[in-house]
Amino acid sequence: MHKIVDNFFENPHEVREIAIDLFKKNHSCILNDDADNYPGIRVDVPENIKNFIYSYLTDKCGCEIKKFRCDFCITSGVHKIGLVHRDKLPFAGLIYLNENAPEHSGTI
Repeated sequence: MHKIVDNFFENPHEVREIAIDLFKKNHSCILNDDADNYPGIRVDVPENIKNFIYSYLTDKCGCEIKKFRCDFCITSGVHKIGLVHRDKLPFAGLIYLNENAPEHSGTI
């Protein structure tokens, strides 16, 4: 089952700026990713944003989520198509914060 929620954040530009600031603070170059199981780099999402997402999901699901992980991730064009994979947990989600994303981009 897939569910698309448009306009998830009331302030997506502010959330995006927080993410960009965290990437700049924690990484000198976004091309210097060293993870062996995903392309790009990740940083932790601040607790207030993570709590908002968690609360939204538990409210919509009507149940407690026992395993919850939340990261900002950035992947540059050098990676082309990213990494094709399936998550091992039964649920996964993405929130895109791209400005002016090119057509035919995202997740398939």
